[in-house]
Amino acid sequence: MANYTITLSRAHKVVARIQTHADELLERACRLATPVAVRSQEDAGARILTSKRIDESLALLRRYEETLDVLKCLRTAIHKTQHALGVDALLADQNFHAQAAAYQKVLATIEESGASEWERLPSRTNESSGYTTLMPSSSAMGELRDLVAKKKSLAHAAEDALEDANQESLTLVGIPDEYAVIAGLIRRVGCGSISNT
Repeated sequence: MANYTITLSRAHKVVARIQTHADELLERACRLATPVAVRSQEDAGARILTSKRIDESLALLRRYEETLDVLKCLRTAIHKTQHALGVDALLADQNFHAQAAAYQKVLATIEESGASEWERLPSRTNESSGYTTLMPSSSAMGELRDLVAKKKSLAHAAEDALEDANQESLTLVGIPDEYAVIAGLIRRVGCGSISNT
């Protein structure tokens, strides 16, 4: 067992890798627990095989449970660090400022419509006059463009603040070597020796 100081961003990747390992353990345990097809009691080997498979399945479930304990510890450490850094508030802020995309969509809808400005419409209707779409005034369009620029700037600032928070470090305490290898925190080099990454 060892301690590892890594960024919050990397800690999320560590959790994802160990969660994948847990999912694989559970899948293997389920496969081994699948009943064996037999025709009669004459297939005595099937009974031994079934017993062996269920024992292996239970062993995998114990490893799965151990893996979930490790994940719980990791997620708790991440949560405490995120709470201390105010990441929840940063995420809420980022989601709020994601409205910049909505304002941009409205602006693009108007600009791509091919609408005409009031000043460019004929002053009188005649036989050849058809209908056209009318664009908002140039002052309203300018106001909308300014609003989009402001919203984008706020959204970028929120994203940057969240990215900065994810670069903060945390220490994962007491990670068993097996899980550190799975997570890519350390790697095995020839003959079972271990190297930090």
